[in-house]
Amino acid sequence: MSITASWVSSVVDGWSVATVEGPGATLIWLHGLGEHAATFAPAIAHLPRHRHLLLDLPGHGGARALEAAGRAPWSRPPSIAETAAHVADLLAAHGPAVVIGHSLGGVIALALAERAPPDLRAVIDVDGNVALPDCTYSSQIAAYAEADFLAHGHAAVCDRLEAHADPIVRGYGGRMRTASPAQLWRYSHDLVDASAPETSAQRRAAVGIRYVYVAGEPGGASPRSRALLAEAGVDVRAIAPAGHWPFVDHPERFAALVTELLA
Repeated sequence: MSITASWVSSVVDGWSVATVEGPGATLIWLHGLGEHAATFAPAIAHLPRHRHLLLDLPGHGGARALEAAGRAPWSRPPSIAETAAHVADLLAAHGPAVVIGHSLGGVIALALAERAPPDLRAVIDVDGNVALPDCTYSSQIAAYAEADFLAHGHAAVCDRLEAHADPIVRGYGGRMRTASPAQLWRYSHDLVDASAPETSAQRRAAVGIRYVYVAGEPGGASPRSRALLAEAGVDVRAIAPAGHWPFVDHPERFAALVTELLA
């Protein structure tokens, strides 16, 4: 039986949330661009003692159905900053918690940490965008005018991903195809805009809580990002050999690292 079969899916404060109950600390998981919460299933299978809240971000997974029904707490594609504000509201109702964010989710987690919500205990940022070389897929999306991306760019990007030699990337293309084109375009522009100035490593170092960056190596965070993070003094942990999804490449080792950091 798939681990996701035991998850309880529900609508929590307007969010599509999968919950996995456990006696330990609460972990809130934020997935990447074009992904959905189930991408974390391999790692969560090795973290049975924790309580997990897995969000489908706006325009992704179950959130699209809520938006279509007018049940989401946003009426248009929100920005990264606006999404972080929504997550802060959810955290206030269901915290305290540690937030684990992957890629786009890591950038949202950074924006959340900068809001300094009292129930945010720590952030584990997994390959969150730091510099432009990290914007592998978001830069392709942001290169389109919005109307062109909605009309044909979304399908073209997904076609390229689904033709990739790496099966993880091929699966990613299939998941991205289910995401809202308008939301993908909005988030992609935000990711490119946040990465271009190369200031987000310093932003990570400046937050007032524990902030750990986990990099897939060699295929995850770019060398430029690793250099910026080291220069800023951010606590970086590598999982190797791994790509952009280290919790899929090595779920047991990723879970062990999470357990170590929580301890």
